[in-house]
Amino acid sequence: MLLCYTTNSPGLMQATAGYIFAWTVYGGQNAYGVTMDRFRMENIKADRVEGELAFDMKVVAPDLGVFFENVISN
Repeated sequence: MLLCYTTNSPGLMQATAGYIFAWTVYGGQNAYGVTMDRFRMENIKADRVEGELAFDMKVVAPDLGVFFENVISN
């Protein structure tokens, strides 16, 4: 179980346990770091959909979170 404090709106001076950073200049990604491509493969009579994600998760304030292991007992 992960218990952490997060802010409602991200900012440089906002206390939060971590952020997900999206790479938007990598190669056509949207604001969330996602790019999608769809094309027809006529030789197999199918449409192919490919997705690509470019993001990184970082802990920015480890003292604002705690991880509990084995919290479910049998």
